[in-house]
Amino acid sequence: MRSYVRRDRKRLGLVAAAAVASLAVAACGSSSKDNTSSNASTSASANTGSSSSVTADAKKVVDMADGKMVYSTQVEPNSAADIVPYGTWHGPTSAPAHQPGKNVQIIVCTKQAVACVGAANGAKQAAAKLGWKADIIDGGGTPQGFASAFNTAIQRKADAIMTIAVPTAAVGDSIAKAKQAGIITVGVGDKEPDSGAKYDAYVPFPMPLMNAVLAYADINANKGKADTVVVEDPGFPVLTQSAAEYRKILGTCPDCKAASQKWQITDASDPTKVNTIISGALSKNPNATTVALPYAIGLPSAVQAVKSTGKNVAVVAKDADEVGLKAVADGSSTYNAGSSVVWAGWAGMDQIVRGLAKQKYLGPTETGLGVALFSKANAPANGDIESWPGLVDYKAQYEKIWK
Repeated sequence: MRSYVRRDRKRLGLVAAAAVASLAVAACGSSSKDNTSSNASTSASANTGSSSSVTADAKKVVDMADGKMVYSTQVEPNSAADIVPYGTWHGPTSAPAHQPGKNVQIIVCTKQAVACVGAANGAKQAAAKLGWKADIIDGGGTPQGFASAFNTAIQRKADAIMTIAVPTAAVGDSIAKAKQAGIITVGVGDKEPDSGAKYDAYVPFPMPLMNAVLAYADINANKGKADTVVVEDPGFPVLTQSAAEYRKILGTCPDCKAASQKWQITDASDPTKVNTIISGALSKNPNATTVALPYAIGLPSAVQAVKSTGKNVAVVAKDADEVGLKAVADGSSTYNAGSSVVWAGWAGMDQIVRGLAKQKYLGPTETGLGVALFSKANAPANGDIESWPGLVDYKAQYEKIWK
């Protein structure tokens, strides 16, 4: 693990920066070292359904999700049948007894990331409800900063450490130190790796579900003839996973197409590079109807790049963060699908309740996080999903089971 982190130290530092718009979402590193920021390729359609059935499914999902929450028991939905109206609470309905006075240290990827801070503040609110002490520590956005933050948390004699968008691969040694000290570790906004050092529990942000909903909205808006440039950041396994989900849903549509365009977070943060990449992708895909971004970083620049081509191409993104929701509210982005990062913070604290009681942790969909599709008609103008009236009252649900 040490050699892996040393080899990719610079890249792993960039992982945390992406959380500004997407809760950093769970990067655990990438094996790819190629600079593919302007390298586009067309993905084949699976064409698994009839055109009429797919468009009917797409309309069904949009009717369910537009301005309303939906849920899936599948981390990666395979069809419209895997997506259902949120309805009643899908999160935990019971929790083990907890003792007051516990000490939880919350490490954020970087305090410069609004989404990370929002999730951390949510976790701190939840800790207060439990009668626990909670501090927020800045991870600084680098592996060195993460290691320092873990050391601080351990020195403060934490009972539990929660991280917000701190990638597993960047902190394997620190996780081991915490475990040796008898400290519970929970990773919020991260995807559990298949092997190697791991947090005790995870609360993944439901990005594949977000992209499944977005893909169905794309199919519906284009009447079963979507031709989409799906932008992917290969530095994030969860973003690779969610981009594949978008392409998979489009692949069920006989008359839809998907072109894969890769970029890196450094590209997304540079307006000039965004313009070059998006303009180039649209030049290679002249009939494109949609550009789907992996996060809201670079969204304003992508919208401007599309305008500069003179093409009528929709721009969509996920995560429902402030940048993405404001872009939908003002009409510059057509759709955004996402969930509440504050909710993710509360779900992380619930995992700690279970860990300290030596009870079983919840699986990735058992935390109950739902997703909503936002359009101009219903996106909160202030960009704050917490102010949106359709959000599930998750706080009341947790307070009920925590008593």
